[in-house]
Amino acid sequence: GAFDGCKKLRTVYGMGVESIGDRAFYDCENLRNLFFNSISEIGSYSFCNTGSKEYIVYGRTFTLNLEKITKIPDGAFMGSAISSVEFNKISSIGKNAFIGCKSVASYNVASGNSAYKSIDGVLYGQYESKYSLIQYPNAKTDATCTVASGTKIIADYAFGDNAYLTKIVLPSGLEKLDNFAFYNCTADSVMIYNDVDEINESAFTGSTIKDLNIYGNVTTIKNSAGTGSKIENIKITGEVDTIDEQAFSGCTDLKTVNVGNIETIGYRAFYKCSNLEEVNIPGVKYIDMGAFRSCTSLETITLDSVVVIDDNAFMDCSNLTSAVISEQC
Repeated sequence: GAFDGCKKLRTVYGMGVESIGDRAFYDCENLRNLFFNSISEIGSYSFCNTGSKEYIVYGRTFTLNLEKITKIPDGAFMGSAISSVEFNKISSIGKNAFIGCKSVASYNVASGNSAYKSIDGVLYGQYESKYSLIQYPNAKTDATCTVASGTKIIADYAFGDNAYLTKIVLPSGLEKLDNFAFYNCTADSVMIYNDVDEINESAFTGSTIKDLNIYGNVTTIKNSAGTGSKIENIKITGEVDTIDEQAFSGCTDLKTVNVGNIETIGYRAFYKCSNLEEVNIPGVKYIDMGAFRSCTSLETITLDSVVVIDDNAFMDCSNLTSAVISEQC
């Protein structure tokens, strides 16, 4: 990090410089002007949290000439004040390269680029070797996003920090919502119209999404997937293998949970969901320790197929008045 933390640095002239190392300008929050004409390589987090608004990954006569760059590493522009992005020769983009870039309204990709494409300003391409939505622009003002057909993964932080979306429609064939996919996203609803294998850790953390609707099956909803989110209603019409430990712990706005069939509800999965009123999961087989502990508004539960209810699963559910439980339990 050659200039890491130089908060008063405003202008850098680097004519002839070919490589910018890891964290070179990390946290240079007042950096406004950069003049380079021969850069062929940039390092991880090299411009993270910088103040410059113009990094054009295209070349020609722009302020930062990156015409020779083919790879953008992890976190390269994370949290920077970048406002315009164009891709020409880029063949590889690392994780979290553009998360927190709150001024970007569109990602533009040259028509000849074989690795990435832009659809209505949204960046798509290869992520974990599968076609994915990599980054939705933070400053894009559309109210609805219908994710492109064929998308397999919603990448880390893909919708993070967007303050304009109210509805997100995800395509059939989607396999995974990755970590923090909807972090701090203000959409009201997420709709998945087919099966999804994984909803990863913290996928909805910090979001204001109210309705999570999955019209298909889910293999796993992982640890802390919705912890701290504003989800009010969860509806899954198909089957779920596992809702992992603390998946929706502390979701104080959650009111209803309706799932067709499920094998396992993990440790404290719905712990302290203080406004949860109704749980309808007739196919659940195993409820782990403290799964619904301190759900103080819970009044009714339907558990027609449950085999095991572990210790303290409904402890401190002070308003529980009706429980339908299978004879096998």
